[in-house]
Parts: sequence; C-alpha cells; structure tokens
Amino acid sequence: MPFFYGWVVLFLSAFGILMSIPGQTMGVSVFTDYLMDALNMNRMNLSLAYMIGTILSSMMLSRAGKFYDRFGVRITLFLSGILMGAVLIFLSQVDRAAQGLANLIAAQGLASQLHIPFGFWAFLLMTLGFFLLRFSGQGVMTMSSRSTAMKWFDQRRGLAAALMGVVTSFGFSYAPKILDRLIQDYTWRGAWLCLALICGVFFAFVALIFQRDNPADCGLKP
Repeated sequence: MPFFYGWVVLFLSAFGILMSIPGQTMGVSVFTDYLMDALNMNRMNLSLAYMIGTILSSMMLSRAGKFYDRFGVRITLFLSGILMGAVLIFLSQVDRAAQGLANLIAAQGLASQLHIPFGFWAFLLMTLGFFLLRFSGQGVMTMSSRSTAMKWFDQRRGLAAALMGVVTSFGFSYAPKILDRLIQDYTWRGAWLCLALICGVFFAFVALIFQRDNPADCGLKP
C-alpha cells in the first residue's frame, strides 16, 4: 500500500462524526420551530421530550460500547447509520403518526374514556424519536468514530486528533446553515428524508466497506 491506511480511517472517522449531526443538538434545533407548529407543541414540552430522550440514550450507551468492542466499528457504524436513517424517516412523519394514533383511539370509542389528547401522542412519539436519534447519532456514531481513529496512531496521535477536531468543529459550526437551506428547499420533512438517505444509506455502506477496526487487521502498525 503506497500510503498509511490510518489516514483513510481518520477521514472516515471525521466523516462519521459529521454524519451524527442530525442527532446533535445543533442539528435538532434547526427543526424546533417546524416541529412546534406541526405538533402544536410548546417549546417547554418539546425540550422536555428532548431531555428525556437524551437521558434514556445515555443510559443505553454503555451497552452500545460493549457491542462495539465485540463486533467492531464496521458493523457498529453500519447499524447505527441504518437506525438513524429509519429514525429520520419516522420523525419526518411524526405529526401524522401522532394524529393516526389519536384517530385510532377515537375510532375505537376510547377517547372519551381514556381522555388521551393528540398532544400526549405527539409528546410520546417525539420522546421516542429523540431517544433513538440521540442514541444512534450523538451516541453510537460519535463514540465509534472517535475510538477507532485513535487506534491507528501512536506518535502522531496528537496531530490526528487535532485534524479531526478542526474538521468536525467547522462542520458542526456550519451545519445549521446547510440544514436550514435544505428545509427552505425541501420543507422540514424533505430535509429529514434527505438526511436519512445520506446517513442511513450512503454513509452506512461507506463505513461497512472502507472502515477498519485497527492496524493489525491490515497487517500494519500504528
């Protein structure tokens, strides 16, 4: 090999962290006002759903770490990418899903007995969506990418960490502008569907094909 494959892994790891942006706070916040309008939910309740989802995802992250240790970065990133794509598709239709549940309860004649309003289903589904989004993106995808990159470097580990930090910091800073542009061009539903295609299909298969766990797998040393 004419070059050290660790640089490819570093690039893919930085790319993986950038692909977690839909699950990061700065990625979710761009959609806040649109979700509030679609779900008829105030900012406090939406923030509460986000907080609960984040706490639940953090409680599951240690299990994801064990999965990563057992199956490696390729499988972990592939599955987290697929999960994120599925969650983004779900979130793009979350208001319709909540309305569908409310209509189903009403059709069964249980609405008056249970006193479950549309807002309850909206809150419940957003909490579930935020939990899965934070777990797959901000949690598993970021953890796996950072951990793998550092395995490939020894003397230049500081340089590798600095390069990855510069790329991801710039990407995180510029992401809200890109997401807002997507929303303006394709609506908030379309923006999440576009991100589902990028993260759930493109990145998932790129990680599965090109990512590697450690230098020894390729007959190399850090």
